[in-house]
Amino acid sequence: MAKKKAAHMAAVNLRIPTASLKRAADLVAALGDDPAVAGLGAVNRSVVLRSAIAEGLAVLESRYKDGRP
Repeated sequence: MAKKKAAHMAAVNLRIPTASLKRAADLVAALGDDPAVAGLGAVNRSVVLRSAIAEGLAVLESRYKDGRP
């Protein structure tokens, strides 16, 4: 049986530098130990990358909140 996709998620093909993928893989254990993240289920590299994107977007939104650097 095929996996159901979450309604709020979209698959995206994205090229990511291998060094960034390694950094994400290296953070799996640390995020798994974080109670705020551990409550979301099993932590893997994809969870780390989604967290990094969310946090990075928050930083960029804050930096460019008025549309300028």
